[in-house]
Amino acid sequence: MAAVEAWVSFFTELYQLLTTAERNLGICNLNLAEYVVERIELSIHSCSNLVMLFQTSDVSALSNEELAVANEYRMLVDQLLSYLRESLDKWNNYITVLECSSARNNATVSYQASIAHTGRRGRPKFDVSREQVEYLVSLSFQWTEIAALLCISRMTLYRRRAEFGMLDLNPDISNQELRSLIIEFKESDPNVGVSMAVGLLRARGFKVTRARVRDALQESDPLRASIRWPGGLIRRRMYSVPGPNSLWHIDSHHKLIRWRLVTHGGIDGFSRLIVFLRCASNIKSITVYQSFLEAVNKYHLPSRVRTDQGMENILVVEHMLEHRGAGRQSAIVGSSVHNQRIERLWRDMHKCVTSLYYRLFYFMEQYDLLDITNEQHMFALHYVYIPRINKSLELFKEGWNHHPMRTTHQKSPSQLFTAGILLLRHSGLTALDFFENVDNDSYGIDNDGPVPSEESNTVSIPAVSHCISSSNLQLLENAVSPLGHSDEYGIDIYIQTLSFLDSL
Repeated sequence: MAAVEAWVSFFTELYQLLTTAERNLGICNLNLAEYVVERIELSIHSCSNLVMLFQTSDVSALSNEELAVANEYRMLVDQLLSYLRESLDKWNNYITVLECSSARNNATVSYQASIAHTGRRGRPKFDVSREQVEYLVSLSFQWTEIAALLCISRMTLYRRRAEFGMLDLNPDISNQELRSLIIEFKESDPNVGVSMAVGLLRARGFKVTRARVRDALQESDPLRASIRWPGGLIRRRMYSVPGPNSLWHIDSHHKLIRWRLVTHGGIDGFSRLIVFLRCASNIKSITVYQSFLEAVNKYHLPSRVRTDQGMENILVVEHMLEHRGAGRQSAIVGSSVHNQRIERLWRDMHKCVTSLYYRLFYFMEQYDLLDITNEQHMFALHYVYIPRINKSLELFKEGWNHHPMRTTHQKSPSQLFTAGILLLRHSGLTALDFFENVDNDSYGIDNDGPVPSEESNTVSIPAVSHCISSSNLQLLENAVSPLGHSDEYGIDIYIQTLSFLDSL
């Protein structure tokens, strides 16, 4: 029985090896290729021993039926051996290509601008596109940093900038225009501070000094600028994942659950880049999964994710196990108190976004504008405020992803993520830890980070029972725009929606 279990374990691991090898052939680095070849060679040796066992075994005592089964198993092992030898040839050829490429380049840089052979005399020209430079500039990298990321000299980059007409890319912005933008930001986030405002300005292509932003904030609202940070700062330490896309943290925020609203979010642990952030009227697994897939389409599939034990994450966990493999902690599921990395995000998001709606909805209840037991009221609330909250969340996401962080030498999450991905470009890996085993109890945990309160993993949100036909919904959308201008934080639009529903 022990021998049977050993062979079952062997074939299970062999299946995982072949699946991973097929997925990474042609895109991985030399070290990983040599590791795969070593594993395939060991598997060939084990399968050859199994074939020899078939050949030397005494089959005289077997019945005709048992002999037929044994012969069938032997044929399957022979086919497996043939496939393994073909795979070994492919991987050996790929290693030869990698070794030749390494010798030709005589360098170990992870990313370098390609060489354009023009046929003219002199050294070949580095092929740097305008789109590459514009994208890195949009992330507010300095020119020296862009040259380092492309592995070219500053003078080479200067010549390309001259060719592209990009010697002066910083648009001027007057103090009046700056104040107007700050007022616009504060309409969605009354608590916007200097760092977030700098990030929002960077997202729109403006590089403005912190001193100018601070002055504009004080001029627009002197009192709030002086009392903006009432709470204590959270003590942090250096994070313990090796690079971007090594680990995503996924969680949900329930401050608005009284009104049947929940915010689903995901953040890259290394760079703190928000990969998705969305408010919804449910906590279903398909809602989280759709947001996760959109993030994967934009940022690629991470090596691992860490979630709590809520059932809303089940489809994400299944996706990770299917595409990244089992037995390597592709999905780390644990207590929500171990997901501290995203708690700083929730703290700032609540301060900047959801706290406004939290107070607003209580205000509407206090003045009898909203009754949470009235399904028609809840339908109107969701119709108006889910789009408005998501618009605020998108603005917060842009500002967060571009705001400079003190603990990373004023680099933004977008800069950290992009720089890390460029360093991994030729490795073919999602992250530096792709083939390493990790400790579930310590990986991606910040012991000095904010600890959330332990919540039940069986949170449920009842669906709004008030329904209208598709034709009436179309009429409502034509008559009332949830994102229309409002000087009353959308209350007037909510009342207009209720009036329309009453008229049906």
